[in-house]
Amino acid sequence: GSAVFLLSFNIGPNSLLVDTLLPLVGVSGFLLLEEELSKEKKTVWFVIPLAVSVCLIKNSGIFFWALMAVKVLFFWVQHRKVSIKAEKLSWTALLLFPLFFLLLWKKHVEYVFNSGMTSVHSMSLQAYIQNIHDKSSEAVPQILKAFFSQVCSGRSLLYLLGLLLAIIILVYIQRQHTFVWLKTAVSIVTVFTLYQIGNLCMYLFSMPEGEALVMAGYSRYYKTIIIWCVVFFLSRILCWIDLQKPAASWLLLYGTWLPFPPAVHTAWHHRAYPGLALRRKPPTGPLPP
Repeated sequence: GSAVFLLSFNIGPNSLLVDTLLPLVGVSGFLLLEEELSKEKKTVWFVIPLAVSVCLIKNSGIFFWALMAVKVLFFWVQHRKVSIKAEKLSWTALLLFPLFFLLLWKKHVEYVFNSGMTSVHSMSLQAYIQNIHDKSSEAVPQILKAFFSQVCSGRSLLYLLGLLLAIIILVYIQRQHTFVWLKTAVSIVTVFTLYQIGNLCMYLFSMPEGEALVMAGYSRYYKTIIIWCVVFFLSRILCWIDLQKPAASWLLLYGTWLPFPPAVHTAWHHRAYPGLALRRKPPTGPLPP
């Protein structure tokens, strides 16, 4: 059930496959990084291909690479006195290789596609300055209002937090430690918030005014981060199930259907309210990044 949800939640006849592939590769890299750092030899060579891939899938993949980079940097600081040369070399490669290949891809686009770096959605400081300069003074408050309206209309994160609260209560009743679940909740909320801040900056600096006013592509971006959060949550609950007594094996069945409430809600929400925040049709033209 979880696999069906993750592979269909953000894909449709008019959707881009990368918006599902992006969070799945990103969270896979992050979870593999956690696994590699927990081993005796804490090298992360196997994580590097995923870190590089997530940056090349889409420009916004830099966010998911940044999560891995922050994880490695914190771990490096904590273990700087006991880490060996091979470990430090792999950590450095994880920090630099994705940026190196992203730079190569950018140079490839500049060389092969003459207008690749001058389109309205190009990833450059010049394009960002031009986009924010072209927006009228009345548009920015409208974009902010539309964005926060979209954020508040989402319920999938609340479902996840509700499930986390139920688990925390259950764990507390069983007199087990609740710290790992509180840490999971804080991690999910933090990642979701940072990603949404990035989305807001994208609408303000990267998108033309017409597309930003109608929150073009917001549904795809929202589902992207929800997929990341769901897989991260599933990884924690499945690890917990693995540590439980055989009598608690019924929780495995619980873990397979837990993604369906946000999926059902989202489907109902878009069927009942097919419009976006300002109830306008998105403009024609190139897709947002």
